[in-house]
Amino acid sequence: MDEKIRKLLAQVTDTPQVLTQPDLPLWEEGVLDSFGLLEFLALLEEELGILLYPTQLRHDQLATPASLVEAVLQAAREQGIED
Repeated sequence: MDEKIRKLLAQVTDTPQVLTQPDLPLWEEGVLDSFGLLEFLALLEEELGILLYPTQLRHDQLATPASLVEAVLQAAREQGIED
């Protein structure tokens, strides 16, 4: 499932590097902003059935593709959604 999540992130950010650079700084490099985050979260729900609100995410979870994917996977597990 993490590959699907990364692909959605790449789609929203129009940044294919998120697929190959798990430690890419998302906010610091301007890859992801608040509007992009909302779009990403909407796609997560639409495509994968994972419901996640921006207020459920800490700033450190938004730092890199790896940390964001891990936060989404944790939310999926809590919701009983498996790959």
